[in-house]
Amino acid sequence: MSTDAAAEEQLALLVALFATRPGVTPPDPAKRSFGANSLRVDGKIFALVPKFGGLTFKLPRETVAELVGAGEGVRFDPTRSRPLKEWFVLSPESALDPVELAEAAFAYVRDV
Repeated sequence: MSTDAAAEEQLALLVALFATRPGVTPPDPAKRSFGANSLRVDGKIFALVPKFGGLTFKLPRETVAELVGAGEGVRFDPTRSRPLKEWFVLSPESALDPVELAEAAFAYVRDV
């Protein structure tokens, strides 16, 4: 299974787990813009698989720095020139639980 397919599969699992929560909006396949393949809470993205792949979460910048420092993934860099400090792309080799990361991202984005 390709890493993109694995990320898509993980996002599908997250959609199933989060879709019934108040304020959560699942991905909209009809959209073609950034964030079309994302989970949102109150209109704000907390998890997505961007067009170039990788399961991505919005987390506090300190958490992202710790995860990147531990080698669990990289900062999300949609422009390939300026990584975003609050966005984390989980490495396919990471042993971290994507559900736990999604819970943290959900709580962070909901409360921002």
